[in-house]
Amino acid sequence: MRTRPPRSPRTTDRETAAALAALVATGRSAPAVVVGGTRITIPAPFRAEVARLFDALARDGEVVVSRAAVHVTTQRAADLLGMSRQHVVRLVDAGRLPIAIRKTGTHRRLRLSDVLRYKAHQEAEAKRAAAMVDEFERLVLAGSFSAVRRR
Repeated sequence: MRTRPPRSPRTTDRETAAALAALVATGRSAPAVVVGGTRITIPAPFRAEVARLFDALARDGEVVVSRAAVHVTTQRAADLLGMSRQHVVRLVDAGRLPIAIRKTGTHRRLRLSDVLRYKAHQEAEAKRAAAMVDEFERLVLAGSFSAVRRR
């Protein structure tokens, strides 16, 4: 049986999420959702979180919602990070990714929040590196560097 790849969020999906985030964040009236024909008002303590959810959907197009103390296997962490399980194990062994639970032998569990924090950090570093490359290219094109010397 073949499965279809996940659909990437369309621009209209992101625009809708951005509009919903703004609507919930304004707090002019009590926002509500309709689930199975039943109207449910979003309680005031949850509105900021719902607004953050829609904002994240508008920005990134994807969101993971889970309990705070969810633990994942090294394979699940690898799937989330887009790398091999063995690389995740090396990150754990090097102390770059904290381990939550070590079961007998080599079985490890990681906190989902730690994995997602690591992913966000890696994405931020990649954006920073890309910005540095862009700046260097801009300087080269502007003539600030005439040649790059090798030693």
